[in-house]
Amino acid sequence: MVLAENLYRFIDLPISPRTIETLQSLAEDAEQLKHNKDIHLLGRIHRDVEKALSAAISNERAREITENLYFEIGRIWLSCVPKLDWAEEMELLSSDVRELIYALQRGDLRGFGFRRRNQAAITLGRICKVISPGEA
Repeated sequence: MVLAENLYRFIDLPISPRTIETLQSLAEDAEQLKHNKDIHLLGRIHRDVEKALSAAISNERAREITENLYFEIGRIWLSCVPKLDWAEEMELLSSDVRELIYALQRGDLRGFGFRRRNQAAITLGRICKVISPGEA
C-alpha cells in the first residue's frame, strides 16, 4: 500500500494517450462482466490494467517491484473471487479503472497514488473476509 501510494513519484507526465485508450477499453470490457460471470476474463482485465499502469512507471526498479507484488497478490485475490460478491466486484472494478483514468487524464499523479493505495486496502479487506483462518 505504501508503494502504491508513492508510485506517482515514478510516473512522468504526460501520460501516453495509448495508455489512456488501453485503460478505457479495459473499463468497457469490465462492464461486460456485470452480466457475464467469467473469472478468466476478470483475471485478464486485472492483469492488463496492471500492465498498462506499470508501463507508465519510468523507474525500472519500481516497475519491477510493482509487477512482482501484483502477481504474488493477484494469485491470492483470484483464488478468493468465487467467494466474493460478483456484482460488487464488477462495480468496484469499473469504478476503480474509471477513477484511475480520470486521475491520469488530469495529471493528478498524487491522486492516482492515493487511489491505488485505497484500492489495495479495500482489496485486502475483502480478501481477509473470505479467507478462513487456516488459509491465512
